[in-house]
Amino acid sequence: IFSKFVYQVLPLNNIYSHIGALILIFFQSLIVNIICSRFKIFDEPNQLCGLFYAMLCSIFPEFLWLSPVLMANTFLLFALFELFEIYDKKAGAGSIFNIGFFIGIASLFYFPAIILLIFALIGLGIQRTFSIKEAFMILIGAFVPFYLLFTYFYWNDSLEYFRKMQFEKGVKFLQPEFQFKNNSFIEIIIVCLMIFVFLFNINRLGIKRNIQVIKIQKLLYWWILIIPFGLMIGGKIHIDYLLMFMLPSSFLLTYVFLGMKKQWADALHLIIITFIIVFQYIKYLL
Repeated sequence: IFSKFVYQVLPLNNIYSHIGALILIFFQSLIVNIICSRFKIFDEPNQLCGLFYAMLCSIFPEFLWLSPVLMANTFLLFALFELFEIYDKKAGAGSIFNIGFFIGIASLFYFPAIILLIFALIGLGIQRTFSIKEAFMILIGAFVPFYLLFTYFYWNDSLEYFRKMQFEKGVKFLQPEFQFKNNSFIEIIIVCLMIFVFLFNINRLGIKRNIQVIKIQKLLYWWILIIPFGLMIGGKIHIDYLLMFMLPSSFLLTYVFLGMKKQWADALHLIIITFIIVFQYIKYLL
């Protein structure tokens, strides 16, 4: 329903909505770099993670529009920041509540993002000793945005509109409608190959890392594992669903990049740039 509100201000296929998408990717890249700096995720400070996030979000033309998934990613980043923040923190009730709250906000832009509540509960057990009380804090945090919207629409006698826009159009349990284009199969293969590379390097990435960074890496892999389950509650599924993979992928790709020899790292960067150019302009060349 929040995406619908945005489109009333910035209609789709409008130059301003496309500019808004680019600004949003830039803003999200800044958040990614802030997270890397705040939690010292890499051995040396760098801006590569934000760069890779921007590149991965630009690799396919279907990614570069003001989609509900792209808008939801902003709040999923905030939730990820709060999840990293609670590591070994005694008084973390505010951050724990915020994890659920931001996932709830993200699901009001793109409902399948609600599946990351499972990731948040698993992450809670990774970051600190699991507590039923704290698990309920996350769930309550996710419920609050829905309760506030429910109250607003009830007050304005518009509950039917809320139900239709948020649930009827956005949710179809175990009945996803895949609306892919002809080249979507190639794009899915590329993302699967990227994830395979991350899984192949799963043991090597944790070498000589402190415990906090190792736990952050575990969280990133759990994110990748949980995201496909969102397909079970999604309605119309477009290729931009893969944007939710790009958040953890930007961190893991940076680890892979930094672990390479210079010539191989340069080649990887060049390959990604080539893919971006090919996919963005191939429809004009054929």
